[in-house]
Amino acid sequence: ERLVKYVPMGRHSTPEEIAETCLFLAQAETITGQIIYVDGGLHLVGPDLQEPDDAHYAAEDC
Repeated sequence: ERLVKYVPMGRHSTPEEIAETCLFLAQAETITGQIIYVDGGLHLVGPDLQEPDDAHYAAEDC
């Protein structure tokens, strides 16, 4: 929850939102090589936001 204040949309993505994005990509036959961020805009803030203890944030949530 410490990171929510930095998310432009003001909240984390729900598991359902992430699953819907995965389903969309799995069904889209002509989309290749794309990165679609489902993070409420957190990636726009930049890598300097994370403290060393938070470096595992993305990996553990996958």
